[in-house]
Amino acid sequence: MGAFDSLGTPVEVSAIGKELKKLWSADQTRTRATLFNFAIICEGEAAMQSSTELLENFIGSHAFRAVLIGIEPGPTDSVQAWINARCYLPKRGAKHVCSEQVSLYVKGNVKRLLPNLLFSQLDSDLPLTLLWRCESSDQMDPEIWRWVDRVIFDTAAWQQPRQQISALRRQLGSGRTVMCDLAWTRSLRLRQALAQIFDSENIAALHHIKSVKITHAPGARSSAVLVLGWLAAQLGWAAHGPSGDHLRMEGEHGAVTCDLNEEAGAVVSRVELSSEQLVVTASRIAGVPFLNISAKSADGRSTEFIMPADGESAADTLNDELGSWGRHRVYSKALTAAETLL
Repeated sequence: MGAFDSLGTPVEVSAIGKELKKLWSADQTRTRATLFNFAIICEGEAAMQSSTELLENFIGSHAFRAVLIGIEPGPTDSVQAWINARCYLPKRGAKHVCSEQVSLYVKGNVKRLLPNLLFSQLDSDLPLTLLWRCESSDQMDPEIWRWVDRVIFDTAAWQQPRQQISALRRQLGSGRTVMCDLAWTRSLRLRQALAQIFDSENIAALHHIKSVKITHAPGARSSAVLVLGWLAAQLGWAAHGPSGDHLRMEGEHGAVTCDLNEEAGAVVSRVELSSEQLVVTASRIAGVPFLNISAKSADGRSTEFIMPADGESAADTLNDELGSWGRHRVYSKALTAAETLL
């Protein structure tokens, strides 16, 4: 199968709107559902294939118009287009509920071509979520950010995450666009589990943590760094001394040693928080959908329980992010605390 075979029916770019109307009028057993616009911008034919496969995971769980754009910078401008309908049957006897997918493959002066191509395919004034699957945001015309409500990206997929996140923040400025990092989303349930164990009984120990140890999978360092940034931002720690995998932070009650260790396994397979009064550990085995949580106090008492873990697939993580419409203020604080460590 070719890279473009799964994209649907080839159409002329100028005829996309007309062909979509014909698509719906030809089959009265289908109804269209759209709550927001979901655009994906990626690089190359292989990324077009993987992105359309990713979209197939959300049939029935999210109602959006999908605009998939593959880019290939070059000397000559050209645009290919396809349309498709992603449908599911909510119940027997009902109409199929469908979302539209418009796919474009853009070659040439991508930065100049992208704004008009993207905006012309959006569904009315519905919110726009943009999944940026490219290495660099330099291909993006700044005009686009004025219309994007949420930009989703993955610092774990970038070769130079510190430089790329800095460039993206400069481009967005203080505008309306909410930054959504999948490397942050991958630790959602882990962070919830850690927060829950420091209830009123353990709150004193939380503010006297002396050691943090985080173990992450190869290629998942940004998720571990953001967990550390979250702890630092929430507890008022400030980095002190050189950065790296072994560093020191200063808190209200003294120094906190922080160790990041790479080991095959889950994205973040273990977090250990130690104070003189309490040692809290959250651990996970890759492929097992549960976190093992333990709390051991200095007087010998021990508590253990199991909580749900974060999904491991790209579709699971993106599904969690698409279901969240907050401003991600906690992420912004964690990023500020950890950006120099990325």
